[in-house]
Amino acid sequence: MKGRSHTMVNEPLVRGLAARGHAVDVYGHYIPDDAAKSNVTYHALSKAGSLAPGLDIALFANSWLTRVLNPVKLLQRGQEDCAALFSDPAILDLIRSDKKYDLFITELFNTDCYLGFGHHFKVPVVALSTCPILPWANARFGNPDNPSHVPSMHSGWTDVMSLPERLVNAAIVYYSVVSQRLIYEPLDQRWVDQAFGPGVPAVRDMALNTSLLFTNTFHGLTLPRPLATNVVEIGGIHISEPKPLPKVSSRPLAFSLSRSSSRQRSLGGTRDGRGRRPSQVVSDTDATHAPRARLDR
Repeated sequence: MKGRSHTMVNEPLVRGLAARGHAVDVYGHYIPDDAAKSNVTYHALSKAGSLAPGLDIALFANSWLTRVLNPVKLLQRGQEDCAALFSDPAILDLIRSDKKYDLFITELFNTDCYLGFGHHFKVPVVALSTCPILPWANARFGNPDNPSHVPSMHSGWTDVMSLPERLVNAAIVYYSVVSQRLIYEPLDQRWVDQAFGPGVPAVRDMALNTSLLFTNTFHGLTLPRPLATNVVEIGGIHISEPKPLPKVSSRPLAFSLSRSSSRQRSLGGTRDGRGRRPSQVVSDTDATHAPRARLDR
């Protein structure tokens, strides 16, 4: 995906694999500044038509009709992504190359045209969802998706829904799944056939053959829901190990405790301390420049 936020979820997984000794090739739109220091080979793709300016987040919290139609807008955008992908020189070189891989990892978002690479290299496919699981992704993993208590990502509701909300939620789920299956899956098939030539399996079969799904969710934040064993939550993967605090200077310090009711500095501004109770203030300074530092009671 061309969205920067998607890369923020993918990158820790990529680097984790490389840190464990795997040779990783990444084809993406955002190359990290420290790419040369990592054990990952990055191949830059064009950022033309980036997702960032193309979607208004306000669309996800509008009328019930808009909520029903929003998933289809994502699927429409997926066709634009396929067109950009299979016209990119780096991708065309990859398809024509004789490279060998052991695993193919792709994002499961708004198109399945990426699945052709798994067949092309004859390797298992692992999918990664950078958001809560989209409606058309559940069936291929046998993942339970009951709209009576599992809210669609596009509904904006929780698992406690009124009857009208459940009906709208069901409409979102089923309209999304039917649209993806009947309209956009054949379009994905056309892209795959064009890119990889004859003999490519049906996109539907390749989707059902996906081995594993990582989903950027955590039940403490995105609500608990039933998950199949081949669906693994990885929410928080983007959070790195805490860095140690900077070491405190070892220079000699002189401390002064004094009573103060004067103006005090705070965050670049000042506040009037008059009328407040006297307080003890601890300050530090270089001992060589404060020969008269003392405890003043």
